[in-house]
Amino acid sequence: MDFKGQTALLSAVLVLVGMVFLVPAITEKALAGISASATGTCGPEGQTHPCHFTLEGKTLDKGSWTSKPTQSGTLVTWSTTGVTETPAPGMAHSVMWKVPGNEKGSVTYKVGYETAVLSFDNPLIGSNKCSVSGIEGSCTAGKGMNADFTYNLRGGIYTPQQEQESQTALLKQDCMQLKATMANDEAAAAQYKSKDCESLLK
Repeated sequence: MDFKGQTALLSAVLVLVGMVFLVPAITEKALAGISASATGTCGPEGQTHPCHFTLEGKTLDKGSWTSKPTQSGTLVTWSTTGVTETPAPGMAHSVMWKVPGNEKGSVTYKVGYETAVLSFDNPLIGSNKCSVSGIEGSCTAGKGMNADFTYNLRGGIYTPQQEQESQTALLKQDCMQLKATMANDEAAAAQYKSKDCESLLK
């Protein structure tokens, strides 16, 4: 009898049986992903309008993009997945297993005069999280196999003149701090000069 042939056949059968039980168990997580969307309301009260987003950057620490962030518009979207593929042990290289993983990153948009950083985190184990920084807003991190992440921003509350006055006030504050230290700090003296603090503080 050809025991070697029977052993090889039995091994192949066991691998296939193992795949039948294992693949369904990981399918739900393997197909998991994030579908994100962001909108906003801009302008001072009584003069509001949909915010216009312009993409400034994107970062993906974990996972991969399935659709990259929208370049611009009043509704922007993106999607990611934590899935990676690896050859199935003992099988031909054409047979791949989908292995679940984490998704984590952020997308940065210019929204009017402000810069919005929209962060997302979809760990393999634990709760999904999201955050908004650089602008007023809120977000919701969805659950399930395809989690919906939604961001709602509130921008441009101040008029351009008010925004400019706020920026000037912050710059003056920086200049005063530089002036207090520049006598013993060459770097501070250089910044004081580059920002034209002399004329700003007159």
